Amino acid sequence: KVEERLLYESDYWLELAHLFPEWHGVELILVGLEVSEERHGDKRVWSPRLRSECWRGSARALLAKRRLDPTCTVIAGFNTGCGAGIPDLSWSWAPELSDFVDREYLCAFFAANDYSDLKGELMLLGRLIGARFVLDARENPFAAATIVKEPGDGHVEWSRSCALAYAFRGATGDEGAAQ
Repeated sequence: KVEERLLYESDYWLELAHLFPEWHGVELILVGLEVSEERHGDKRVWSPRLRSECWRGSARALLAKRRLDPTCTVIAGFNTGCGAGIPDLSWSWAPELSDFVDREYLCAFFAANDYSDLKGELMLLGRLIGARFVLDARENPFAAATIVKEPGDGHVEWSRSCALAYAFRGATGDEGAAQ
């Protein structure tokens, strides 16, 4: 929800075009069940070098439809919760994470905390799926606090966001993942 709101209510994601000036174009695809039904399939051009699409559904379904090239695609996971200790949530991520590893996509993931999210994610990816870590888990210098206030609702919630970062690509025979 937060990433979608940032896309439509700010110029936050335009920073990607500034961050990678040598890239001819960046396509940002927001994927997940949290994407609003009204924005599913919405494609926009935000600048000559940044376009976006919203996809309500699984990354696995999107990849089956779009066949994105692993040599020029980065999959980013922002506070996915796939290791948060909620078994149904973790297992729901396993097929997609396995696909990312099998197809050798470069994946940069960001976890909210190190006491449950990060530990669970590293266990799921490293020990169960066998991902090869190309960036060991570390503090993210661009961590944030996420403040959520739904329109028309006075209730405000905040949480730590993207506090830790790590990346993986492909599989390894050594399943003792980076800690």
